[in-house]
Amino acid sequence: MAGSILFNCWVALLAFSCYFLFSYPFVEGIVILIPSLICALLFFILAFFGRAAISYVLEDKTKKVEEEVLLSQNTSSSPIDSSKEYANIIKNMLNNES
Repeated sequence: MAGSILFNCWVALLAFSCYFLFSYPFVEGIVILIPSLICALLFFILAFFGRAAISYVLEDKTKKVEEEVLLSQNTSSSPIDSSKEYANIIKNMLNNES
């Protein structure tokens, strides 16, 4: 959780800096600071949603890999007697990976 908040702070700082620098004619400080702070707060909150979407996509892929590992462990639990059978299994595994 702390890493998530710190990452969002970095995103907010970057948004604040970009907004502040691109509003160049510095007429009055308060006119620039308030929208910059609002922009930073908005990006801080949006970073939570972005990280949640990324973790959802990555979690889905890891679940698929875990299911494949469980299926392969269930099918490979039968005893193998000869080295030819080992060689065939390894060849099949290599063909499936590429």
